[in-house]
Formats: sequence, structure tokens, C-alpha cells
Amino acid sequence: MAKKTEAERLADLAKRKEEIEHQMQSLTRQKRERERKEDTRRKILAGAVVLTHAEQDKGFKSALLDLLDRFVERDQDRRLFAEQFNLKPKPAYPPG
Repeated sequence: MAKKTEAERLADLAKRKEEIEHQMQSLTRQKRERERKEDTRRKILAGAVVLTHAEQDKGFKSALLDLLDRFVERDQDRRLFAEQFNLKPKPAYPPG
């Protein structure tokens, strides 16, 4: 087998480098996606615990309603809590 030239060896290394970079990008993307899914799952579980506790404890439900009323701004988000917490849309500010 003939010995590769310096240019051929450099080309081979460049190709390997490109393949490794592609693998790294793929693994990074998979890791980010997994972390995002885990974060979403944590939020779902925490939300389920909070909502269940609010059903059982009127004081906690009242405190949660206060927090929701202060921090949930968008009407479409507030509608998600309208039935369980009677969360109304925020009043529109008068012009001026």
C-alpha cells in the first residue's frame, strides 16, 4: 500500500474532524432536547402537586390565586385557570 501524501493525510483528518463535529452537534442537540423534556415534565409534576394541594387547602388555594392573579398576564393563560380559580381577564388600562 502506497504511503499517503501530506495533502491526503490532511484531507483525511479534515474529514474526520467534520464527522466528529457533526457527532458533537448531534449529541449537544439531543442533550438539550432531553433537558427541555425533563424540565417540562418537572413543571407538569410540580403543577399537579400544587393544584391537588390547592383543592385540599383553602388557604393555599387563596395564596395561589393571589400569585396567579399577579403574575399571569396573558388572557389566554388566565383562561386556563378561570374555572378552577375563577381567574378573570386583567382589566384593560384606560387610554391616556
